Amino acid sequence: MISMKSIALGALVVAMGALSACKGGGPEGKYTLDKDVMKKAMQAEIAKLPPEQQAMGGLMTALVDAMDMQIELKSGGTLSATSSLPDEPGKPPKTDSKEGTWKQEGTKIIMTIDGKPESCELKDKTLNCATDKPGEPGLVLKKI
Repeated sequence: MISMKSIALGALVVAMGALSACKGGGPEGKYTLDKDVMKKAMQAEIAKLPPEQQAMGGLMTALVDAMDMQIELKSGGTLSATSSLPDEPGKPPKTDSKEGTWKQEGTKIIMTIDGKPESCELKDKTLNCATDKPGEPGLVLKKI
C-alpha cells in the first residue's frame, strides 16, 4: 500500500523537476563568444608554427578580441545569430544577423544557418563547435 507520505514526496520530486526545467536547464538561451578560451586554443596552435608564421597568428588572436558573436537558441527549434567584426581600424564594425534552426541529439546541438549545419558539443553551459580543418580551433560559446 502506498502511503500519503510517498505520494507527497513523489509530487515534490516532479514539481522540482518542472521548476528546474523552467530555470533554463536545457540548451535554450543566449550564448556569446568565449574569447578567452578561443585565444588560448589559438595561441597553442600558433606556438606550433614556424617563427616567421607566428606573427600572422598573433594578428588572428587580436581579431578575436575585436569580434563579437551572440547566438540565441529559442524554444521551438529556431535561433538567431548576430556577429560583428571591424572591416578596418577606426571604422564601425560590420554587423551581420541571421536566422536558423537548431535541434538537440544527445549532447550535440546541431545549428543550421543558410542551409549549413554546424555541430556543437554542449557541456556545462558551453557550446564547443569543432571545425573540419585539423589544427584550427572552432568556436566556443558560453551561455549568458
